[in-house]
Amino acid sequence: MGLVPTLSLGLYLLLILLGVIGGVFHMLTRFTAAFGIGVGILGIVVMMWIKSEHFALVLEWLLS
Repeated sequence: MGLVPTLSLGLYLLLILLGVIGGVFHMLTRFTAAFGIGVGILGIVVMMWIKSEHFALVLEWLLS
């Protein structure tokens, strides 16, 4: 029960981090389409990782 709010908080922070990285990358370069594809692939990888038990263990370790 305690992991669900933690997980949503982690996802929220991850989205903020991706947004910041995206903003910085967009300012530095103009390869927006390439970055969008990269974020898409990264998003798929992250979602696969979140579904694995490894992610939950790492998250618990980071927040303990």
